[in-house]
Amino acid sequence: MDDQTIRDWARDTFGGAELGDPRRTERLVAMGVAVASNPAGKVTQVFSSSADREGAFRLLENDKVPSAQVSGAVFDASAQMCIDEAFVFVAVDATSLTLTDRKKRRDLGRVGPAFPSRGLHVMTALAVDPVGATVGLIEQSWWARKRKVREKKGKSCSRHYRKKETRHWVDTLSASEQRMREVAPQCRAWYQLDRGADCWPVLQFAITQKLLITVRSAYPRRLLAEDGSREYLREVLKKRPILGHYSIRIPARANRRARIALIAVRAKSVTIDARVTVGNRRHFMPFNAVSAQEVGYRGKDRINWLLLTTAPAETFKQAQAVVAGYASRWKIEEFHRAWKRGLCRVEDNQLQSRNAILKWATILAAVAARALRLAKLIRSTPDIPASEEFTEYEIDAAFILLKKKRDRRRSLTLADVLDLVADIGGFAHKYDKAHPLPGPTVLGRGLERVRILALGLKNMADLR
Repeated sequence: MDDQTIRDWARDTFGGAELGDPRRTERLVAMGVAVASNPAGKVTQVFSSSADREGAFRLLENDKVPSAQVSGAVFDASAQMCIDEAFVFVAVDATSLTLTDRKKRRDLGRVGPAFPSRGLHVMTALAVDPVGATVGLIEQSWWARKRKVREKKGKSCSRHYRKKETRHWVDTLSASEQRMREVAPQCRAWYQLDRGADCWPVLQFAITQKLLITVRSAYPRRLLAEDGSREYLREVLKKRPILGHYSIRIPARANRRARIALIAVRAKSVTIDARVTVGNRRHFMPFNAVSAQEVGYRGKDRINWLLLTTAPAETFKQAQAVVAGYASRWKIEEFHRAWKRGLCRVEDNQLQSRNAILKWATILAAVAARALRLAKLIRSTPDIPASEEFTEYEIDAAFILLKKKRDRRRSLTLADVLDLVADIGGFAHKYDKAHPLPGPTVLGRGLERVRILALGLKNMADLR
């Protein structure tokens, strides 16, 4: 990519970090430039010179540079980008990083059902603008699981939620909302949460803090009926008339092809009758419920969402906005793929201390979020000149790798070059109408090969 564009991005993203010495901040910005130019999971794969590698390791392993200062700068920079928006979607979800630790020397915990898999768990809040472009990371909460989590039916609610991993949902929402109110007070965050967040602490927190939130329901929620009878959420919504139909694009993933889904929408204002574990009390919470059911498709991955939201949902347009907002949550799944397995491969890192791992993971996460935004450029601004995002060496490298001759009399657009990069990365859906555009993972694979050859072309030119 254009060197000045990357430097500007790194300065905006990491330049606000207060690390006790301006030289440390300059080093962090330089590391951001290097990772964005040559993303990889290992420090040794990113930096070409021994001096740069030594400087990176010193900053990462320095205990006087807390990871919270690095991540705070990234989160504030993302919130700053939201200032001009009336609202942004904020997708919140958890994942785990599996890291090699056979001798248990790293400060890690258990991940996954198989023992002795070790690593860290993380809850991420990712901002997405109203047109679907990734803005950046708003918050991340990390933890290590020291013991196996057992969720037995009838036993899982016996402890206060602050002693359970449920607290990370509440903590992430709280920190995200505080940051948005401080940095971008005129922009409203609309949180989008999957079924894992369908629990009374999250719902109660959303009501008491007056959050704009949508949570996918996972349970047959009991409702407070007007006549005192027992009602349940899904059965009540089934009786509601269809407000209307509209189409959404379902992205491809493992064992699922991309498709265009026709959705039938229903909605109703309800009062949830929830049992609160503290004192075994009941708590009544008002929400708007929206049902989104896919029509004409019977596969196992058929869309059948039941959404609880604090947003208005009386009209078809309002209910449609709720469903469209929840669909933006797929962005965080794309982010996880780019961060963990696609472009950045954060799980490859071999750093020892947790402080160092978190700093490096944050830098890679910022680069992965930027890659998602780049992937969106081909959809929103395909006709801008390719020179605004690619150097001449990178453009030449793309043609060479595909064994194509470049016509220098022709002006190339961003879409032209990204199409070449996608081919280099192995894009397989070019002629699929439901999924005609490449994502960050395939673009990342192509860019990696392009950058290696472009560096060689530049070095050859410098030696002449």
